[in-house]
Amino acid sequence: MKRDVPPVDDAFSSVLARVTGDSSQGRCPACGGIHAAAPPAFVPFGAAGRVSPTELGSMVWALAPLVTVGLAAGPCFAYAAVRRRSRGFGLAALVYSVASIAIVWGNVWSPGNSVELNVGALAVLAVWTVSSVHALAVRRRVFFDAVEGPVAAARARIRRRDDSRRIAVTDPRLAKELQIGRPDQPSDYDDGGLLDVNHLPEEYLREASGLDPELVRSIVEARAQVGGFESRHDLETIVGLDPRTLDQVADRLLFCREP
Repeated sequence: MKRDVPPVDDAFSSVLARVTGDSSQGRCPACGGIHAAAPPAFVPFGAAGRVSPTELGSMVWALAPLVTVGLAAGPCFAYAAVRRRSRGFGLAALVYSVASIAIVWGNVWSPGNSVELNVGALAVLAVWTVSSVHALAVRRRVFFDAVEGPVAAARARIRRRDDSRRIAVTDPRLAKELQIGRPDQPSDYDDGGLLDVNHLPEEYLREASGLDPELVRSIVEARAQVGGFESRHDLETIVGLDPRTLDQVADRLLFCREP
């Protein structure tokens, strides 16, 4: 009985892959030859792990109380209070500033007896430890939450709009049940602020979109004549709008048809 023998180059490729542990070795589908795997792409030093100026500044800010034995805690938290407009940070800045002034002006560094030495050392240690831990704990809140919070919320709204559009296209009955694009109807579903141009009453479409009242009236009148629009382009063509007119609300417009 004749047994099939694999070609020499295929056998060599298989052995080479087992020896090197590289499963990417093998016959090239384009030319039929054997090629080694391409080396990984070179990433310039620092391109992937570059520290942003804000990140660097936040680390310097958080470490300042630690490296100054707590004496920089007052100015640091005063900056945080101004940056975040926070009374809590303002109060912390006041407390740390008073404590630092008391330590410096109280002549803690040259005590007259051992009791004063112990009290002074405890005061310095307390301010140093508490302010350092406090700064490290709130670093992200001071420098990033003010930006990341609104950005994350905006991204979440965009995702909800995308998901809701998908439902409206693939399952119109479900979209109608969820009242997608209908802020005029009660619903527990959050569609990210979509506006169903084909079904919203004129007053809701005007108020929710922020468009010119005359423009909204023209849209509603054209809608009644044609029975609804298929898309933004369809709306612009029928009503005779400049393509830039709806740019500010384009991402929120929805054109639902009856299921």
